[in-house]
Amino acid sequence: MTAVTPAVLRQAFLHDRLTLESTTRRASPIPWPAGLAPTPVTPPEWNAGGPLPEADVLVVTWTAAEGQALADVLSPGIEAQDWDRYTENWSQFEAHLTGRSPARSARCMAAYQLITIGKLRVCLVKSDLHLATDDATMPVKALWHQMIGDTGARLVITTGTAGGVGAEVVEGDSAVARVVQFDCRKEFKDAPFASESFPCTFDASGIGFGETLNLMAVNADLLRPEATRDPIVRLGDVITTDFFAMDTSDDAYGLRAYNRAAVAVEMDDASLGLAIQEIGGGAPQWISVRSASDPQIPSQGTLQQQSEEASRIYLRFGYAAQVATLCVVWQIIAAFGS
Repeated sequence: MTAVTPAVLRQAFLHDRLTLESTTRRASPIPWPAGLAPTPVTPPEWNAGGPLPEADVLVVTWTAAEGQALADVLSPGIEAQDWDRYTENWSQFEAHLTGRSPARSARCMAAYQLITIGKLRVCLVKSDLHLATDDATMPVKALWHQMIGDTGARLVITTGTAGGVGAEVVEGDSAVARVVQFDCRKEFKDAPFASESFPCTFDASGIGFGETLNLMAVNADLLRPEATRDPIVRLGDVITTDFFAMDTSDDAYGLRAYNRAAVAVEMDDASLGLAIQEIGGGAPQWISVRSASDPQIPSQGTLQQQSEEASRIYLRFGYAAQVATLCVVWQIIAAFGS
């Protein structure tokens, strides 16, 4: 019988976060301002199995619950399971998957849907490639290159759930990144980018998020009782790890010591910063926008028990946290189009 080690348990936690859909009550419709409601493009204007459609903005999310939230909030009326499968150059990506890769069982790199917000065409994508599950060639970076090339997007937003960093972060708060920094300690610990920082080239600091807070509050009841108040927007840094990490009150993973400006930790976004760096001149603007799907965990019991608590919170409230953060994503797109 195979021993269940902490490493195996952490991999199970990661698998659950990536693949399990929310079973909580779905979000209520959001009262968008006139003329700026997200509207799905139907029927599709693209060929299934081919490149992504041309778009002004590319929005990418990562887990099943995040994909469900993305569909509910930004492609109302079209369920996530009805989005088109992205299989362009599939064989080239398939060769770099592992037994842990969700894309292997999905038989595609992603699912996608085109919408409009105002005059902008926005391509929504739920990725099945991940930094921590695929092989050391980092196929998710190649996916960024291909998606950016397909869409010709002028703005790329990576968004999803994350662990909140800092005691003041509450379930459902949104982290709008100024900088995304790698903290690689496993597969990529010896890579030249293992601790590299990537400044987000879309500056959201001038956006007034007052209207957004009202929209976020529409579904704030879904965050209770874990959240002690309605969600807010925080500007700061986001840490990308190549292993499962979370913030604890005693900073067990050293996240706050590593980057004192960090407000969230997740496992994919710096791959976009790396791809943008490789593209160089002519690269689109980009930004990371993350939801606090589990807050700082009290340092009580073993680290394994703390991980289990973080996963329990995520599985119950992760969808609702991302619903709130997609209001922030909408505001950034609206500001970009103004």
